[in-house]
Amino acid sequence: MRNTELILKSAYWHTTNAGKRHVWSMIAPTPQQVAALPAELTEDSLVGLPGHWTIIDEHDGKVSIATDRTRSHPLCFTYQDGRWLITDDIETLRYQIPWESDREQNSVFECTGFTLGSSTLVANVSATQAAECLSLSPDGQVTRRPLFSYNYSEHPVSTPAELEKIFSDSLDTVLTRLLENSKGRQLVIPLSGGLDSRLLAAWLKKLEAPNVKTFTYGKPDSPETSISEQVARALGLEWFNVMLNPQRVRQAWRSHSADFLRATWKGTSLPHVQDWYALSVMRQKGLVDEDAIFLPGHTIVGNTHNEELIINHADFSQIQQALLAHHTFLQGRSSKVGKTSAWRDALQEAIEYVNYPKGARSIQELIEWFNLKERQAKYINNSMCSYEYFNYSWALPMLEPEVWNALLQGSETLTIDRKWYADFTSRIYAEQSGKEVNYFHAPATQMNARLKDVLSKIMRYSHADKVLNRYRSIQVMLDHPMAFEALTPSRKTGQLCKMLSGASTLGLWTKAFTSGNWGEGTLIPPRCNG
Repeated sequence: MRNTELILKSAYWHTTNAGKRHVWSMIAPTPQQVAALPAELTEDSLVGLPGHWTIIDEHDGKVSIATDRTRSHPLCFTYQDGRWLITDDIETLRYQIPWESDREQNSVFECTGFTLGSSTLVANVSATQAAECLSLSPDGQVTRRPLFSYNYSEHPVSTPAELEKIFSDSLDTVLTRLLENSKGRQLVIPLSGGLDSRLLAAWLKKLEAPNVKTFTYGKPDSPETSISEQVARALGLEWFNVMLNPQRVRQAWRSHSADFLRATWKGTSLPHVQDWYALSVMRQKGLVDEDAIFLPGHTIVGNTHNEELIINHADFSQIQQALLAHHTFLQGRSSKVGKTSAWRDALQEAIEYVNYPKGARSIQELIEWFNLKERQAKYINNSMCSYEYFNYSWALPMLEPEVWNALLQGSETLTIDRKWYADFTSRIYAEQSGKEVNYFHAPATQMNARLKDVLSKIMRYSHADKVLNRYRSIQVMLDHPMAFEALTPSRKTGQLCKMLSGASTLGLWTKAFTSGNWGEGTLIPPRCNG
């Protein structure tokens, strides 16, 4: 009896080696790239493998699985009745195994929007992680190995010009390869009012990419919409907007969301619903080519978030508190996640990928890698499932190995925040567009500088600044430029009450998802009782 059952639903699997090797790749690899795949799944052979991929090898009764550093196509697996069940669609396990909740991960998920480590929301079901090689033995044992170490260079470049040259070369490499592999297919950029998508659009303009289209979506008065259009026009790129009417979004969500949620949660992640309505309109109206490749500007730049921790050589307790504050805030301030074994284990796993505690630079590595392997891999990068659901392709060129390696050569001064990156992006955009940079910023209040300083001190002393910031935050959440309030099950009064107690929009979504009250009300993860 075979001790492994593979249940692979994606259309992007390529089987080689007499059916013993299965390679997932969104954009079909060339024969040369297939031939270059390593004979064995070792860290050395995989660390620089380009593109986005997942590889499964069956050999000698064992199964080896390798996942790229972006966790492009996660797998779920479980050991039941002496055999492994391995799938890229956790929904296939619903009627094959006991469908029970992992209570601890459920509690974590409501505060984060993702599970921690290799666990899923389903008890006794595991998931592959970013940058991981693992082996599944016939006796049910799992062996995990890191794919690479997340380390900054021991001899970093310290001048902006040096890093600019290295970074520019990496962008040339990955985007030229993308243009070759895409073979003229339409490239579509979700163009926001920020840095990342703008740099991507400008660089494709620089390379004279022949078939590029840009878009944004939002309410009619969204400031980012006008900025997105200005950027596209300045670069000479085709642009369109999907207008969001909250009533229409709400109606569509209530009647057509269940299949999308089932297809995109992957056992570990809050489905990334922000793009759902816009993509459904694009598909219905044929606004982009049927075989279009979407290019979000996701990058590892700016994942430090807490620069002062590095500057002040923070101790482990301070690092942990900062990570908790950044990742577990969806229900308001809470310390319960930090007390779980799931949190402790995930943090320890992150430590194994970096040099911590060897100096201030290792603090930066730990903070960034934890963010990359947990939140970015499981929530941000998992948003690519939205494109797959609507039968589009995608690529993340600024998360290719060459770009990672380039940025990891930068000094602490150049990488601790986004300043160098912002200056670089602004210059490239100006060169390609002939226009000055315009980014989305909230309008400044006109006030006498001395009076403003006095009022600021009074507000800080009385904690009124926190109250005001919370008030402004709630205002935005209840009337979001992207109509997020339309995707929340309760009315605005109900949303307001929960937000006043500390919950964010994402926190309302995680609660609705785990309780089966999101969209059509279908319970997707198993209900957690007690």
